[in-house]
Amino acid sequence: MTTAQDVFELKCILRNIKIRLCSRIESGVKQLLALVTSDDEVVLHYTYGELPSVIKRIPWLTDSNKLIQAICFDPTATWLLVVSIDGSLYIIPALSLADKKQKIDCKWSLNDLTHFPKHSQTPDSKPTCVVWWQTLDSNQNALVGYESGAIALVSLTDGRCLGCCAISEAVTRLSLCQDNTLDSVSLLINGESGQQWRLMLEQNSVGCLWPPESANQSDDLTRSRLYNLKQMGVDKLASLKQRLVEARGGRRDIR
Repeated sequence: MTTAQDVFELKCILRNIKIRLCSRIESGVKQLLALVTSDDEVVLHYTYGELPSVIKRIPWLTDSNKLIQAICFDPTATWLLVVSIDGSLYIIPALSLADKKQKIDCKWSLNDLTHFPKHSQTPDSKPTCVVWWQTLDSNQNALVGYESGAIALVSLTDGRCLGCCAISEAVTRLSLCQDNTLDSVSLLINGESGQQWRLMLEQNSVGCLWPPESANQSDDLTRSRLYNLKQMGVDKLASLKQRLVEARGGRRDIR
């Protein structure tokens, strides 16, 4: 009989730290793990294939308004996005700090934090979660969830707030889902009660992109909707394409 010990090997990588937040990503043979400690220090753990792991500690800003609320990696496992309690966004060059030999497309600074102050149109509420959205056209955006139930779309090019929507309770988690044909991307939104919503972000086949750029476009193409996923089974969640076809009941419009 095979036991868990025969399949997995547990290995301690850090000792005597209190972890408050974490995020992990894997891309090919490289893996990055980011931890935020109770002292608001950012710790990076990096592995590349069979090479020895690398650990980097990044002291954070001491201003209480810069307390880290949420973190996530970009899809290429190159950059770490940080949201502070005052709504500011920061991009840490995580891969560059851990592995100087990697070739990196320098969209942001490789030697310092890239800072986007809180935009005037983003909610005046405490951020709770964040996800990095690279659109099908390779635009780089952050989707930030808030305690008030709002979700804001912020450009990671210039820090502009591109759009907002809201659910009826605090947002606890955001997750991106893409169908197997790479035609559509949706945002799954978890509320504090355990309910889930889905926001259609883009669907190339029908020219849908959230938020709509023009109010004159066809309503069927431009009006993004949140769908309540409370009654949907795990099997439906496994196929984004199927959910797009079958999502009929429990539909909620974005406020």
